[in-house]
Amino acid sequence: MHLRCFHVCWALLTVHVLAAEKPDLLGRDSQDEKAWSLPTLIPDPELRMPLQRAFETSAQNGHLIRDTRDKTLVQVFLQLDHPPADLAFDVSLRSGNHSWRVGPMAWKKGDTNWWAYDLDLPETVAQVDIVFTPSARAGMLLSRFPVWPVKGLTSAWSGDAIVVPKVGIRTQDISMMGKRPPGEEEAREHLMDALPPDGETARQVAAGMSLDDIRKQLEAQAAGPDEASEAGFALGSVMLAQGRLDEAMATLVKSPGDAGLQERVQCQLRYICSLWLDGAGKNSLSDMFSLGRAYEEGHGVGQDLQQAKYWYRKAANAGHLESKARLAGMPPLLQNPDEARNKTFADYRKQAAEWHMTSSTGYQDWVKRYARERFQSLRVNGDAAELKLIVTQVGGEVVGQLDQEARLSETLQVFELFADGKCQSYYQSSMGTKGRGGNPCPPEKLARLNKLIATLPEDHGALPPANRRLLIETGTQTVHHSHVYDRANAPPEICELMRLLYISTYVPSFPAKGSIHVGGFEHDGALAVSPQSEILYTGRKDQLQWWDPATHEFLAETKVDHVKSIVFAPDKTHALVQSSNDTVLMDLLERKPVQTFKDLSRARFTQDGKHLLLFGKNASLKILEARNWSPVDHADGVPGNCSSFIPAPSIHRGIVRDADGSVSLWDTVANRAVKRLGAKSDVTMIAVFSPDESQVALCMSPSPSESDRDNPVGIYQTETGTLVRELEVNGTGLQSLLWVPDGAYLIAANGSAGEAGISVFNTATGRCRGQLSGPVQFNGMSLVKQSGELVVGDQYGRIWFWHLHSVLAMLREFEASLTTAER
Repeated sequence: MHLRCFHVCWALLTVHVLAAEKPDLLGRDSQDEKAWSLPTLIPDPELRMPLQRAFETSAQNGHLIRDTRDKTLVQVFLQLDHPPADLAFDVSLRSGNHSWRVGPMAWKKGDTNWWAYDLDLPETVAQVDIVFTPSARAGMLLSRFPVWPVKGLTSAWSGDAIVVPKVGIRTQDISMMGKRPPGEEEAREHLMDALPPDGETARQVAAGMSLDDIRKQLEAQAAGPDEASEAGFALGSVMLAQGRLDEAMATLVKSPGDAGLQERVQCQLRYICSLWLDGAGKNSLSDMFSLGRAYEEGHGVGQDLQQAKYWYRKAANAGHLESKARLAGMPPLLQNPDEARNKTFADYRKQAAEWHMTSSTGYQDWVKRYARERFQSLRVNGDAAELKLIVTQVGGEVVGQLDQEARLSETLQVFELFADGKCQSYYQSSMGTKGRGGNPCPPEKLARLNKLIATLPEDHGALPPANRRLLIETGTQTVHHSHVYDRANAPPEICELMRLLYISTYVPSFPAKGSIHVGGFEHDGALAVSPQSEILYTGRKDQLQWWDPATHEFLAETKVDHVKSIVFAPDKTHALVQSSNDTVLMDLLERKPVQTFKDLSRARFTQDGKHLLLFGKNASLKILEARNWSPVDHADGVPGNCSSFIPAPSIHRGIVRDADGSVSLWDTVANRAVKRLGAKSDVTMIAVFSPDESQVALCMSPSPSESDRDNPVGIYQTETGTLVRELEVNGTGLQSLLWVPDGAYLIAANGSAGEAGISVFNTATGRCRGQLSGPVQFNGMSLVKQSGELVVGDQYGRIWFWHLHSVLAMLREFEASLTTAER
């Protein structure tokens, strides 16, 4: 289904909900009576229930989202699929006795469209009713202007308001939408919506009085001894309608009044900021400065010094003197980075103490609590059947709680294998049971499970720490056995069984020590740390940004479309910025593009930096000389018929993907394959060499098929190509791999929404030993050598930071505790 998303002009928004239609301000001198006339409202009671269901589905498919930083900002996105009639509504949100107007929405019969609005709601409002009130005026407004999708709306459904109750507002990093400047008549319409309909100023506007005359009259009232709050609000609103945005902001900010008036003031301030955002996106330096000032002072938008500095810096980089002065007077974003690191390390120490906490419950008592008395279970049809295997993962355990309280927090993830080879699984908590199944276990999987069941290792009667316990029961109806294993330190056979059943191992989790929000959601994106120790990141639409990792300050940006990866040149002054279609050569010192290579989306420099290798989806390898970017026939050490080539940093080795998809370790001096590593790979294969270049971590298929969810990562010797060990990175797709400086651990980022994770693997054992929590839907990670910080970018416009030395210290403590337990 093809969907269009329309970001609707804020010019029609206000928190004031009208009891009746506004007067038709624009009908007086119309040159196009049909476009400006009010559509006829036609009652049709039979359509009411289909529309009610359609709008309830719309509320489920659309969303109401509150920003995590600008905490009153809520975005409303609503879609209607193939409406059964022409529709026009004035939409509002309602909580208790309070209402907030969203704005007009309209649809032509059969058309699928989105409407999107920004508005401000109190932080305490967690759910609302969405109220759709039929409105001829809404239909007239949205069919009149050419930027909106509703054309020729001459009639619309009428009836009592449709209410979708109790729609939750979720929280997410979002960005305010920019609004184009309104035309003169649009501005007057917005002014009419903002003003109280029974006030003198609204009557003057409706009568066609000049806005200059109205403004002068209001200026006199606001300057008088009996200054009225409504007069100040009306004056600021008129200035806004005239496009005098800075004056309007200053006037509205000073308008006192009750809570209702302040809501209307905030609506106008937000609208002013959205106009500045639109202008700033079109490179208006004055709008960049004004928007930066709004973020610095918290007027219209939530106070956010990160965003303030971003807009000041953009304007300052283009020569705006006042922005430079503002930047010079602002305090640094990070007051004491060392103090933050020390606090993070202390938090990890506290967490480490929790890992060492042991259960106060004895082994036999615990097993008795969770093991089955009768070794059978109910199938989906309700029949009892004999079991062969039960695997129970217990979570939510809290040592020291009373039994009744513990039951409320505990969760059970259960896999059951019946004696006839069928299996089922379910999740059980205090809220009930979800899952089941009853399908035959695949033959290969069943055969492997039978072998593992027959040779279960001893558990030595030791009870692992809480929330790491895995109970495995085997046998028959008359005799069955129980074993308890530590999910953090299970024997190899149990690890294999866990992989077969998609049971995760237990690892400690490390939250980020901090993050910065630099933009909105972008499906594509990349992050890398340059040789100049600057973060390159795509966190704002079609912009490649430079950030200072030490101060978290924005430095510069340049336009680059749909970035997917960044590769640095050996000369340390250039980078290859790659999209899904093209590659842009970037000058890192000047922070600007040098040249674009069309339809060549993957690129590498040769090890000596003398040549640039360009690969495309349907194009053969192209080789350019780096000194003048002219094409040549070949480069020493590079195979001619390859679809990808990843050279080692300094030794004479590389990873080559041939045109047929096979992968080999390549000798760049002898210009030959050392060893074939695999027969099949994706063009997106990932290969990273260890710090001493003695090993290479290779994932040949970062995005596995639906039938194979594993992403095997092999570690190979670079001298011979021998496989040292294999890591199992489970998920829907691997984004990147990174060796830590001493080569003892490998960091892997994988997964998409809902299944994302950053895992830390011990390269000597191949086991996952830690998880970095926080970001989802990654688009890159890198290491800042000077500070030892790990930097990760996500697709929600956020850059995350970990103090890697602290993380690795805690990992080693955790691994030492497992060794002590074994002894």
